[in-house]
Amino acid sequence: MILLTAEEMRMLDRVTIESGHATGALLMERAGAGIVEAMERRYGSTLGLRAVVLCGAGNNGGDGFVAARYLRDHGADVHVGVIGDVARIGPDANAHLQRLIAAGVRPVPIGSAPELEHLIATHETWDLALDAVLGTGARGEPQGLLAEAVQALRQLDEAGTRIVAADLPTGVGADTGEIARRAVRADLTVAFGAPKRGHFLYPGRAFVGALEVVDIGLALHAVRLSAFPIELATAPEMAELLPTRHPRAHKNEVGRVLIAGGSAGLTGAVALAALAALRSGAGYVQVAAPASLQDILALKLTEAITLPMPETPERSLSALALAPLRERLADVDVVALGPGLSRHPESAELARRLVAAGDCPLVLDADGLDAFAGHADALMRGAPPLILTPHLGEMHRLTGIATSDLEARRI
Repeated sequence: MILLTAEEMRMLDRVTIESGHATGALLMERAGAGIVEAMERRYGSTLGLRAVVLCGAGNNGGDGFVAARYLRDHGADVHVGVIGDVARIGPDANAHLQRLIAAGVRPVPIGSAPELEHLIATHETWDLALDAVLGTGARGEPQGLLAEAVQALRQLDEAGTRIVAADLPTGVGADTGEIARRAVRADLTVAFGAPKRGHFLYPGRAFVGALEVVDIGLALHAVRLSAFPIELATAPEMAELLPTRHPRAHKNEVGRVLIAGGSAGLTGAVALAALAALRSGAGYVQVAAPASLQDILALKLTEAITLPMPETPERSLSALALAPLRERLADVDVVALGPGLSRHPESAELARRLVAAGDCPLVLDADGLDAFAGHADALMRGAPPLILTPHLGEMHRLTGIATSDLEARRI
């Protein structure tokens, strides 16, 4: 599943409209209908529920107008507020505003904080509140009345109202997941066409709530998929990558894995890696660990084979383990290097030499990554196919970039 930036979403909208695949008004209609369908899938019928819809003057507000009309059609008691200058509403959104008025719901223009308070006070409690104030195209901190709308939605949330966000909660950055000082915290976010990066990057992810993606008919076929470089690894898509196992297959035909690591006090990591390899379907898993740890690993592992390796006096893998490990590289499909390896200088040197030694695909993890702190350029020089799995601390040690900066620019 692709993860879009705000600019990529605008491009998809534009291509869809310019190719004649759908009009802007039709995309808005599908988005608003999708919001209500997602609400009812999650919360049940909206018949008789009290719903307040806060709409901005942009396209996100147009989605809100459509959703309000569908809520009215489904029997909800709907009240709509338009935050900001009604004269700035674009033609597509205005067309849906007029349809909403024709359906019997007259939105209230909100030009001040007291007017917003008056709208919210229409009912003592609300069952649902829809945040259609700002969408993926918004930038910067919500100001003025927009900030008042965010505050009102936060207060409704604290009072027990279910908050639903149209495409993205107001105050959450579409590209980075950064949040404004005050941002809407949604119970449900309904994304249009495809999820955005900000839906999955913290801290924004914590404000999204449950996420549903609704198909609004974007012309994905008209754009090269290479235009969207970031994908989300979902279970169905990952399942498609798994080969079908022949009924007569034996363990040597379905994945040979070598896991190198372990040290005194750190046997759990290498054991968990072995169990994970077996659970994922690998047929033949070998664990190369210090010789003195074999009894411990034999208790932890039943199916995996343990290989005793030369060790340092501190009971971590020594440089002498390089030769026997290199011999094994020709007979395996992939190596996992680093779980429980320790930060012993000799073990770190072994890791660097092993990466440089072969062309076998290699997953570099944990202490195996830390072995390249200060040597990260070695990972770029003729290294085998690599998968790196750093957490923020390991990435900081690899790159020298502060963890706060890494968090803010994860992708």
